[in-house]
Amino acid sequence: MPKILFRTGPDSDGKWEEDHAKISVSVKGVDESRIAAIRAPPTSAVSAVIFAAKYPGKVIDIEVTVLSDDGGVLATALNAVTLALAHSGIENMGITASCHVALTSNHEYVTDPSLAEASNAIGGITFGFVPNLTQATYTIS
Repeated sequence: MPKILFRTGPDSDGKWEEDHAKISVSVKGVDESRIAAIRAPPTSAVSAVIFAAKYPGKVIDIEVTVLSDDGGVLATALNAVTLALAHSGIENMGITASCHVALTSNHEYVTDPSLAEASNAIGGITFGFVPNLTQATYTIS
C-alpha cells in the first residue's frame, strides 16, 4: 500500500491578485518523470469541488509526499488530497473518492493493483467521483 503525507491550506503569496483562489500542487518522493502525471489530477479534482471565489487572492498549496509506492499511488494521492481538503476547512462541494482498476490479459479486473499487476495489465483506469454531486472529477486510462 502506498504511503503518502499531505499538507494543504489557503495562504496569500502577495503575487496572486485574481478574484478566485489559485491551486498549487507539488509532489515529492517520486521520479521527475512521474511528477506531472501525479500533480495534474489532484489539481483538476480540487478545482472541480472547491469554492475558489470565496478565497480571492489566496493560493491553496497542496504538497503530496510519496513515502512508498507499490502500486496505485495516483489514486492514493488523490484520496489523500481530498482528505486534506476536508480537514483544512476550505469550503468545498464534496469529497472525491478515487480508485484504480486494471484489466488483466485473461479479462479479469483487479482493483488497487500492485506495481507488478499493473505492469502486466492490458489496460487500466484511475477514476475520481464525487458522490453527492454524482460527478466524475477525472478519469485517466
